[in-house]
Parts: sequence; C-alpha cells; structure tokens
Amino acid sequence: MMTYIKNNSLGAALFLMVLTAQSQTVAKPYEIGTWEDFRQSAISWTFDDGCSNQFAKAIPLFDKLGFKGTFFTVTSWSPQWTTLKKIASNGHEVASHTVNHYNFNTLNDSLQNIQLKNSQLTINSNIRGISCVTIAYPFCVAGNKTLCSGYYIAARGCQGTIETRTPGDFMNVSSMVCGQEGSQKSFPNFKKTIDNTVTAKGWSIFLIHGIDNDGGYSPLPFTVLDSALSYCKSRNYKCWVNTFGNIARYIRERNTASVTEVASSEMVITLKVTDTLNDSLYNYPISIRRPVPDKWSSLTVTQNGKEVRSLFVKPDSVVYTIFSVVPDGGEVKLVRGTGTIILTDQNYEYPGTDISSQVMIPGNRITPAGGKLTLKYSAGKLHFELPSGCGKSIHLSIVNATGILLANYNMGNLTNHNGSITFQGRNKKPGYYIVRITNGSSSWSQPVCL
Repeated sequence: MMTYIKNNSLGAALFLMVLTAQSQTVAKPYEIGTWEDFRQSAISWTFDDGCSNQFAKAIPLFDKLGFKGTFFTVTSWSPQWTTLKKIASNGHEVASHTVNHYNFNTLNDSLQNIQLKNSQLTINSNIRGISCVTIAYPFCVAGNKTLCSGYYIAARGCQGTIETRTPGDFMNVSSMVCGQEGSQKSFPNFKKTIDNTVTAKGWSIFLIHGIDNDGGYSPLPFTVLDSALSYCKSRNYKCWVNTFGNIARYIRERNTASVTEVASSEMVITLKVTDTLNDSLYNYPISIRRPVPDKWSSLTVTQNGKEVRSLFVKPDSVVYTIFSVVPDGGEVKLVRGTGTIILTDQNYEYPGTDISSQVMIPGNRITPAGGKLTLKYSAGKLHFELPSGCGKSIHLSIVNATGILLANYNMGNLTNHNGSITFQGRNKKPGYYIVRITNGSSSWSQPVCL
C-alpha cells in the first residue's frame, strides 16, 4: 500500500511517496506482465545535455524503429524548445537534468531544491500537457533523495549495473555510461548487456551524451548506436524499449495493481483494474493476460467503451489474450467476438542486426519471393504493385513497429498485379509500418511510412 505525503513546504506539484508496502492483488486466471506485453526485459535509452546529433541522428533512427527515448535537459543551456516540443509530441520523454548541471555534493538542501524545482517548472512551462516526472543527476551524484522524491517519480544515477524487475531505490536507478569513457563502447558490449538483461529479466538503462563528432562527452559512434538499437528490435518480444519515465511508471503500477472480475456472462466479462497511486502521474497502461474463455472464438477488449491494444499468444497448450489498460482508467470489458484469432509468436526473433528489410509478421515465418514489391502511400491510400506473374488473388497484412498485427485484407481479381487499400487499422498513428503480401505460395514485404 502507498501512503502519500503532500510536500507543502517545497511547494512541489507532486507527492512525496513513502513505500510502506507494495501489494499486487490479481484474481485468477488473470496475470500482470512483469514488462509490457509480457516481454522478458526492459531497455531505456537516455540522452544527456542536448548534444546536437541526439536530434540530428538519434531521433530519426528511433522514429524509424518505433522506439522512444528519454532526453535529460539542462534548462539554462538554451535548449532547443521547438525541437523538444516536437519530439515530446511524438512520445519521446523530455526530462530534467537540473537548471545548471551542478554537482549536488557542492549544494546544500536549499540550493538543491532550486535545481530540482525550477528545472521541472521550466520544462512544464515550455512543453504543455506533458509533465516532467524524472531527473538525471549531473555527474551521476545523487543529492537529497527525499527532496528529489517531492518532485520526481524516478531519478537516474549511473552505477553501471542491470536493475532488477523492481529497483531498490527509485531515487537512484542505475544506468550504464556509453561511448569511449564508458562500459558500452562497441556493438559487442551492447549485445552482451542486452542479452544479459533478457536472461536476468531486468531493466537496463543506457546513458549517452555525444554521438560522433558533435562535441559531447564520451562520444558514441552512430554506427554502434544503430546496430545496438537494431539488435533490440531483432530480439522482438524479448526486449521492451521505452522511456525511463514510462518504465518507472509501469513498475510502480504493476506492483500496486488490483485486478478483479466484477461481472461475467456468456458474452461479456467486466473487470475492475485499479492501483494505489496518484492517477495524474501514473497513467501508463499495464499488460494483463488471461486464457481465452471456453467456447469464445475471439474477443475484443475495451476500456471506457474504447477498444484497447490486445494480442493473442499460445505459450503452451492454452491460448491467452494480452491486453493493456490504465489502472483507474475506467471499466474494462472483454467482449466475445466471432472472428478468427491470429496468434503472435513471441519467441520469434529477426535474424541479424539490420531489421530494416526484415519481415515483422506475428506468428509466421515466410520465405521472400523474387521480384520487387513497390509501395506508395498518398491521400489516405496505400498503393501497391507486385512483380508480374504473381496472380490475381493476394492477402495483405499490416503490422506496426513492435510487430503487432493491425489489419488484414483479402483481395481478388487484381488488374495488372496492382491495387490499393485504405488503411484504417486499430491504433494507427503516423509512423513506420511493415506491409506483407502473399499469394499463397510466395510472399513480399517492405517497410513504409503511413
């Protein structure tokens, strides 16, 4: 159970949270995933000091792969607010690196409070609607952690270790310094750490300053960053890549969540999903799974009447549905359907480290066909052209950057082996997708921005 103490003396916008105990109450047959979508591990990529190539090179790579990073900002160093607003609106986290980047060992409590409070206020005033909830200590030196917890839900240090499923100290979460001055210098270093994180079922946080020759501390070659991020993507459902803040939210929500079934019929199951946290800060969806009920051929999941992201898996002899809902976010309903379940293969990993040409099809392994697939997206329609001789009937699938199937289309009587569809799939947002087309004997796939 959580107890909240309002930090009035500091005028803080947040609550000081005292962990008296953590209790998760989940009624059978429901389970809460340690990590989102029941992945095996969590990875956060964090960037300090606003070095230029973080925006010129790293952000486009993250967006291409569908990943989100955390950008710790020193608010007195003339941040690029226009750029930061743009990346924040696209799901990246803009967080505090204090006002002046002072070593907290040199500051008394009053001066530390100014650094903690004013940096957060500046970020929140420049980036409306998205609260600054995490901080990175300058020089990796933690100050008064009780003061810090009055403003932030988590703070990043750099002890150089992989965190467990629940960090022992949210006010000094470990990270690993990258680049020539750190432990993560090369792709083999990153690969070993990522693999070890999967094995440990833990959380790794990478700390990056400069990229290539942008003048930042401990520069990391962009080619190494590219390979390491692509390796995370290749490990697919073994790694959950998300921001430092979102993963901290998820852990605390997961640890204090309650899942109870409040009504059940042949057509609808109603759930209550709650936690003991401040809902204005802790509003990230947690992943829940249960076996698909007997005699149900399919189902959809809604929260407050809106369909939420879900998938189907078969880790053993039982088919489960995994769905993500916000604790205290409203009534959750599992509604019996008549469609066909499409399974996601969470054990499948893409070969190699360059995933840009790999096929991301849940539950399927396909052999690419000869010839080229041509895609063009304009005016809300996806136009495609296949090699000649492919036949007149095809099946087209669209998956998002995390490998989740969004839409299926069966098409016949193609003219000149080309056609078009209007994509109105679930959870569609502008971004990077994979299109796969098969005619039953051969398959083609290609990335596309929709």
